[in-house]
Amino acid sequence: MKKMSAVCILAVLLAVPVLAQGPTCNEQRAEGIARSELAQCIAAPTGPGFFVEVDALCECPEFGISVSAIARVRCNPNEECPPFGFLIGSVTLDCNYKVIDSVCF
Repeated sequence: MKKMSAVCILAVLLAVPVLAQGPTCNEQRAEGIARSELAQCIAAPTGPGFFVEVDALCECPEFGISVSAIARVRCNPNEECPPFGFLIGSVTLDCNYKVIDSVCF
């Protein structure tokens, strides 16, 4: 009986950290949703001189997922590029990938 109790206690202790973790984020899914939401503002700066970078920041389960779309200068190989970009839009998602807010700048 003591052996069985020890096994049960060990199982509970190992399960607690798994239950405490929030849902894992799929950043590619969040970025795809943001690209769809921001399609019009992403289309404007794309051209031969620019490209758009979309980055997701997951802070689930506390805050949700923030996605930013940044226009950057496209540079040729061996050419020095400016280290900055221009924020062209942002999307806020909840942890179930539902759009809370979407803004084009």
